[in-house]
Amino acid sequence: MKRIIGILTCALALLFVLAGAAHAKEVSSVKLEHKFKPGESVGYVLTVDSDSMFTLYGLEKKIIQKVVTTFNMTENSQPGSKNVLAFILDILEERITSEGESVDSPARGSKINLKLSREGKVMDSSDPAKLQYFQDMIVSFPEKAVGKGEEWNSETPFKIKNNDGTESEFKAVLSCKIEDFKLYAEKQCAVIATKLVISDSGNKSSLLKAGAEGRMYFDYENGKIIASDNLINMNMKVMDENSKTRKTVEASTLRSKITVKLTLK
Repeated sequence: MKRIIGILTCALALLFVLAGAAHAKEVSSVKLEHKFKPGESVGYVLTVDSDSMFTLYGLEKKIIQKVVTTFNMTENSQPGSKNVLAFILDILEERITSEGESVDSPARGSKINLKLSREGKVMDSSDPAKLQYFQDMIVSFPEKAVGKGEEWNSETPFKIKNNDGTESEFKAVLSCKIEDFKLYAEKQCAVIATKLVISDSGNKSSLLKAGAEGRMYFDYENGKIIASDNLINMNMKVMDENSKTRKTVEASTLRSKITVKLTLK
């Protein structure tokens, strides 16, 4: 009996040790930065579910779509690069389902070249239009260590072409906050709450209102994004520049609710 009690005591002690090891490390602050070795590759799955209502001169069309993209993110920096990392985003597969039917995707096999600072700031991209699908991966970190509860903002200007060939200027402001440091998917992660607000330049030919709220899990020890999720709400209007009436007429509108999830492959 004493032997059995001794075995149980040892087993319980071991469980307590393992349970302690499974918790996130106690940290006051960490420096968030990407840490890829030369040629290192990480596989991701990006899932985008969208529920949209498109209106063209009063005629409405509801569009429900799901896009699942599998890709590798491979480090491709030149020797001597210090603070800038070069990556190749290699799209291995993309499955599109629209209104319950499969749609062919031309994206499979395509590649995007991307340069990021170690703090996550975009330095260059071979295809900014395609890069929009990977926006969940792009969060600029502060150039100093941050602790729980700390916040920071980053601004990104961008343009959208209008029907008449002109461009409207917009500004995306991303607010970030360290919610916690915790164990996630067996990695020591910083949990970063994100909030995105997009404002336009007051262009009368189009109006865009968009925002997003989400969360990113960043493995601060190995410098990798482990997962992220976002809920995006978007409302876009395009005005009819050729309307013969004095009253402003909406040529088209698009209202969308989009959920975006990024996970390791």
